[in-house]
Amino acid sequence: MVGRTEEILITGKGKTGRYVGRTGNFKEVFLLGENVYEVGSVVKCRIEKTDDWVLL
Repeated sequence: MVGRTEEILITGKGKTGRYVGRTGNFKEVFLLGENVYEVGSVVKCRIEKTDDWVLL
């Protein structure tokens, strides 16, 4: 999935203050950057990194 652009449903903010969302496959995504998103909105973002459980 690294390098792909995915549609992400914004579900809220995580403990670190980053926005959190889910892909269409229900993978958890932490959005990096200073953008402000509304919970429930769908945004496109490019996946830059992964680990065992989440996408960044």
